[in-house]
Amino acid sequence: MSVLPSDASTLAPDRAPGPLRDSSAALLAQAADELQAGQRQLRDSSAALLAKAGAWRDGLARPEATGRLANLDAGRVLATYGVMWTHVAEMQDQTAAVAALGRFGTSFYVAAAVFFAARTATKRHPPSFGVALRQRVRRLLVPFLLWSAIYAAFYYIVTRPSGMTLVELVKWWGPFAGTARHLWFLPFAAFAGTFAFWLVPRLLRYTPKQLAWATVIAAVVTYWVFYRVVFFAMDRLWAIDWHLHRLDRWIEEVPLMVASIFGSALFIRLSTPSGGVPDAVRDTPPGRQAAPRLAVAMLVAFVALEIFYLKGFAFIDLVTHSEGRFIANLAGLMLLGAMLSIGQRRWLDAIAPLGRLTYFAFLSHLVLLDMANATLAQMPGHGTLGFALSSTLLLLAVSVAIGALAKRTPALQWLIP
Repeated sequence: MSVLPSDASTLAPDRAPGPLRDSSAALLAQAADELQAGQRQLRDSSAALLAKAGAWRDGLARPEATGRLANLDAGRVLATYGVMWTHVAEMQDQTAAVAALGRFGTSFYVAAAVFFAARTATKRHPPSFGVALRQRVRRLLVPFLLWSAIYAAFYYIVTRPSGMTLVELVKWWGPFAGTARHLWFLPFAAFAGTFAFWLVPRLLRYTPKQLAWATVIAAVVTYWVFYRVVFFAMDRLWAIDWHLHRLDRWIEEVPLMVASIFGSALFIRLSTPSGGVPDAVRDTPPGRQAAPRLAVAMLVAFVALEIFYLKGFAFIDLVTHSEGRFIANLAGLMLLGAMLSIGQRRWLDAIAPLGRLTYFAFLSHLVLLDMANATLAQMPGHGTLGFALSSTLLLLAVSVAIGALAKRTPALQWLIP
């Protein structure tokens, strides 16, 4: 005879003996608590991941949320290609007219530096002049010194086998030039940005019409004075003896700086709804409002200026006795204006993250080009236009890729302005 109860229901927890019932209830309660804790942890982790993804997306797709403009970051990609093109074309025996087509890149950088300084100065709560000055010193002059040290070591190593002495090498270095021919831009950008930060808020008290006339007059006068008087008055031998030989590049860019300052003030003033006080525009930074017709007109002007520079290079040299960098200045301004006027575009937002690496690419590309030049000279097609275009694109890609790695390396971030 079986001793087990015939009614299986007697084994149910609610009818089981006391100790068994209490143990089952405790296990069920513990399982429920663990399930709820797991659900809370999963929910919190999901929310954190979504927040990080949103911040990453906003940081890339909407750079203006962090004080940047996607339009200008995208424009930097083309400008950096232009700067590299000039150096590649010169090294690969392209004509002076063809090489000059990339000079708009430096002009774009100068005008953009002025515009960003003007934009910072016209925020609702702008930093003090002292704070702004320290920021530019840290952002531009510290990389200037670091890159000058890098190029100094590089050129010393490269030129030592040829018998060049250190005295001969140092002769071409100076406070306005650094140790490489393109480093002059950093101290000049610091100077231009600081001057723009001080002057632009004072210009906003004038009406758009007054600013328009002032922009034209200031541009014409400064271009005439610096290109027709100051540039030819400077003694090149004296400047070299005193390590000030890159002052000629400063002289060529000062008129662009002045035109950009007045132009930035006019742009910000016109961005003010109904001609109201400047505060009205500060909550919506200029540069994302669309003006497609103006953008198209400026792009057409940019292309026309480049064609004129190419076809009329010899004529400009004959008439002005200069390389005609004022044409590159105008082209750079047209490109900047087009990028500011085109408004928000998805393709610009997609390119913008690359633009944030172009400062590093701009600074590093000469050492990469000097290292690769001998190898490039042995490759088929060297000296042709197509080879120069493709090698410039490759140089841009490599320098941007290295810049992306440097940006993720804390020890190298000081090299990125």
